[in-house]
Amino acid sequence: MNTSNSSESNLEVLKFISSVSVPRNLRHRKKPFEMSTDEEFQLRYRFVKNTVIHLSDTISSDLAPIMHRKYTLSVLEQIFLGLRFYATGIFQIVIGDDINVYKTTTSRVVYKVSKEIAKLARSYKSNKCCRPKRKKAQFFDIAGIPNVIDCVDGSHIPIQSPGGEQAELFRNTL
Repeated sequence: MNTSNSSESNLEVLKFISSVSVPRNLRHRKKPFEMSTDEEFQLRYRFVKNTVIHLSDTISSDLAPIMHRKYTLSVLEQIFLGLRFYATGIFQIVIGDDINVYKTTTSRVVYKVSKEIAKLARSYKSNKCCRPKRKKAQFFDIAGIPNVIDCVDGSHIPIQSPGGEQAELFRNTL
C-alpha cells in the first residue's frame, strides 16, 4: 500500500469537506411588539408596551450580548422571554417556541432577566408594603385569613404559617 497516495487522498478529501458550505438552520424570530395590539400584548406579557420599553432602557447595558454574533438575542427579545415566562409559568420549551429559540437559551435568558429585574427591586419598592400590620388586618377583615399581607394571582402570601390544626386551610393548591 502506498502511504503517500493515501495521505494525498486524505488531504484532498479534507480540502473538499472544508470547502463545502453547510447552510445554517436559522429560526426566524417573532416580533411581539409588531405582531400584537396593546391589549393582546398586555394579556400575553402582563405589561404594557411602554413599561417594557422603559425596562429595556433601564437594564439594556446588563443584558446586552457580550459576543457580537449575528444571531444573538436583542435586549427586548430577552425581556420578552422573561416576561412571558413570568406571565404564564409554563415550560421553558414552550416559551422558547414563542419567539423561536431553544429551551437552553430560554433558561439562560430567564435567569439573566430575573437577576437584572431583582436588582431593580429596591428602587421600585412600593410604600404600601411597608405597612404589613394594616394589610394583615384588611385581609383578615375581608376573608378571615390571618397573617396575609398580599396576594398574587389569587395565591396568598402569608408572613408566617398559622400552624397547628388550621395550617392545611391556608395552603394554596394549584
